[in-house]
Amino acid sequence: LVNKKLGKPATLRQFIPPLFVIFIMSLPLGALLSTWSPIFDFLYGVMLLLYLAAGVGIGFKVAMKHNSYALTYTMPRTFFILHFSYGIGYLHGIYKILTKQSFQVKINR
Repeated sequence: LVNKKLGKPATLRQFIPPLFVIFIMSLPLGALLSTWSPIFDFLYGVMLLLYLAAGVGIGFKVAMKHNSYALTYTMPRTFFILHFSYGIGYLHGIYKILTKQSFQVKINR
């Protein structure tokens, strides 16, 4: 809705969660292709490791800041849930725009 209102994306990083969701949805295909070609195997592994390393690294940084080492393990899961939820909502909004469906936003406050 914000992109529709502005007529363009506010920032480039808004596209990361939807791309992440597309990547997650393609994991079964990536696993299948990785058995077929070493190139896909490498790309598949690199993408998974980059996301995991970023999540653990940021989780460790936050854990050190708050003196809570448990955050090192919980932050990657939290990032996954947040990115997946945002990405699904973003893709759903794009679908509604492309199919010219109306947006019914309910205020819950």
